[in-house]
Amino acid sequence: MVIRAKAILTTEATNLQACPYCLSFKYHMRGVAIGSLEVFAGDKTSSLTSFWKKIGPQTQDPVKWNTGTMDIPQFSNLVITIVGSIGDGEVGDIAIDDSFLQAGAYNAGK
Repeated sequence: MVIRAKAILTTEATNLQACPYCLSFKYHMRGVAIGSLEVFAGDKTSSLTSFWKKIGPQTQDPVKWNTGTMDIPQFSNLVITIVGSIGDGEVGDIAIDDSFLQAGAYNAGK
């Protein structure tokens, strides 16, 4: 698969408190030319780690949105980056909405 374009959403310009976080968002990935949607996190001064990834179409329903929820561990200079990539072709779309970053782990106490 040849990646033609990327869209990047990042917290790099922010100063997040050093603690674990829960990131949640709605996503929609539909069409034959879908590449991937991936969430990276880590310290601003080092390489980032992938915490979540979806590849290819996740639905054929034009109105269906899925939910991505993940725990992000504590980093001293946290940056979170979401990258959407299209695949080979022009038929498809990737969207995110209702993103929410909350201090504390989702699975805490479970």
